[in-house]
Formats: sequence, C-alpha cells, structure tokens
Amino acid sequence: MLRNFLNKGIWWLNLVAAATLLLTYLAPGISPINFWPLAFGGLVYPFLLLINIVFVIYWLIGFNARFLLSLLCIILGWKSLNSFMALNIRTEKVEVDPKKDISLKLMTYNVQNFDLYNWNENEVSRNHMMDIIENEDPDLLCFQEFYYENSEDFHNVKLLVNKYGYKYYHLAETYSFKDTHFWGVALFSKHPLEDKASIEFENSKTNAGVLADVIVEGKKLRVMTVHLESIKLGSEDYKYLKNIGEKVTDWDSQKNILKKLRSAFHKRAEQADYINSLIARSPFPVLLMGDFNDTANSYTYRTMAENLQDAFLQVGWGTGGTYAGPLPSFRIDYILADQSLKVKDFKLIKKKYSDHYPITSTIVWKDALIR
Repeated sequence: MLRNFLNKGIWWLNLVAAATLLLTYLAPGISPINFWPLAFGGLVYPFLLLINIVFVIYWLIGFNARFLLSLLCIILGWKSLNSFMALNIRTEKVEVDPKKDISLKLMTYNVQNFDLYNWNENEVSRNHMMDIIENEDPDLLCFQEFYYENSEDFHNVKLLVNKYGYKYYHLAETYSFKDTHFWGVALFSKHPLEDKASIEFENSKTNAGVLADVIVEGKKLRVMTVHLESIKLGSEDYKYLKNIGEKVTDWDSQKNILKKLRSAFHKRAEQADYINSLIARSPFPVLLMGDFNDTANSYTYRTMAENLQDAFLQVGWGTGGTYAGPLPSFRIDYILADQSLKVKDFKLIKKKYSDHYPITSTIVWKDALIR
C-alpha cells in the first residue's frame, strides 16, 4: 500500500514534468513579443529534460510501463534535444586543398571589458586573454564587451594591430567617456575588410553589432558579430537568486527580475528579427558570431540560425556551455556559418578570465578558388 501511494504521488509529479517539458518546445517558434512567458522554456528546458530522464529511469527500475510517458515527451522534442546537445561520435573529415579551397579560423569572445573593473586584476586578465588569442591565432576575431582607451597601457586596438597582426578592423561603439575610454563590439581580421558598417538596434543603446565583407583570395564572405540584449541583472538580483531558498520570498525582488527578463526577451526577439533580415539580404555567404544572450532553444537563436549551420552542433560534443558567470552554465555564444560552407572543427576554451568562454571554429569554402 505504501509503495502504491508513493507511486501515485510520483506519477502526478511525472505528469506535470512531462506537460511542462512539452510546453518548452513552443518557445523557439513563438516570438516573446506575442507571448513572452513561453520564452522561459529556453531557460528551463535543460532542467526539465533531466527531470524527465530521472522519471524514465525510476519507472524502468520498477518495470513499470509509465516510463513511456517521459520517454515519448523527450522523443517528441528531438529538435530541441539536437539544439541543446551535440553527440558527434564520428564526424566527416574535411580536407583542405589550398589551390581550390578557402579556409578560415574564427573566434568569438565576450571579454567582459578586459576586466576593466578589476574583477580579476585588470591587465593580468587582459594579458591572459591575449595569450589565448595568440595561441589560437584566428583569421577573424570577434569581440563583445570590447574596451579600449587612449593610453599606451590599455590601447587594445593598437595592441591587436601592432603585436598580433590584425591590420583590418571595425568597431561599433556603444559608449565613450571623455574621448578617452570606449566600449562596444569589434571585428578584427587578418584579411582586408570592405563595406564595413555598424549594426544598430533601435531598442538598445548598450548593444550592437558589426558587419563587414572579408576578402580572401578575391572572394567575399559577409561577417557579422553581434551582442544581443542581456537581462542586466544587478548585484542585488544575483544575491537574491543565490539565496532564494534561504529566506522568506521577496516579492519585490521577484517582480524586478521578471520585469528585466520580459524586457530582455522582447528586445532580443526584435534584434533577432532584424539580424535575420540582414542575413536574407546578403549577396555573399554569411558568418554570424557573437553573444546572443539566449539558449539554443529560444526564439532568438532559432530565428537567426534558420538558414545557417551551428558549428558546435556540426562537430562539437556535449552541451557546450559558454557562460562562465554566477548562474548555471548555458550555451549563449555561437558561431553560425552559411550552409554552403564546411565546418572542420570546433573548440570551447574553458579558461575563466571573463564571464564567457571563448570559442573557435575552422570553416572551409570548398572549391571557392576555381569558381
């Protein structure tokens, strides 16, 4: 009787978990502008997936056919599972013929202002980040939360140009102070850049992007790097989330966080729609990189990745979390490539000098030089 009573309670919990998991599958297809609560699906999907896997195991151990409920719900969300996790046991080996093919190594890195405010000792952290860049030696280098100042000690543009050989670059400044301190999004390249432009978002003064055509052996690729709207949680918000189970519910804190989440969901949806329109109008194959501030099971990601391939999903492994901040690790930094290109490799560099990990990928444009 006790076992039957326990199983009945667990079954009801299972029903709730299964139904909620199914709801998360709606998040990528419905804009938060139309119904913003569904956007939470992208954030809670990993946890609901894990809970349903636990239910499958529980019922299987008891030889109970109820395991089929959660198993079926997981299978129905195969597209979400494929976006969340890469299980590339054997990947296609991409050979490069220098006489026929164009090969480019890409890197995107949210550098958190190069530790400007001494989170990890400023110049020391900046130098560690530059060491990563020097070791990886990408052809195209994208930065979010880029910072430089007009001083010999911290003029990061001059450092990248003169020491690391990135002669071509474009910056989209989101803020400056006294013409000496500058913040924004940046693209650096070892190949010439043409038609450089800044991507401005009407709904944000602190987020932006960069667009340019990179010229390699006379062929052009359109490169975009973006930093989409963040939730902008403050120290009090993080403090509340960290201690959420240790004190009486603080309704004001909850309302404040929900308001910030709603605003970020809305703004990212608008920004994603705009980026998607830029991709659609490109006359050249597109490379899109950056900090999307959203998961792979979100409207933001699905909209921008609609006609592109995700380098991590093509050749990566695991869940690939790129966020290194105080909340659970999510994959919110991406390298997306045109379908006409081949993804040779992908790398997540787990060195915590910022609140994001850098990622790299090598893409190959087959037969580009003989067309």
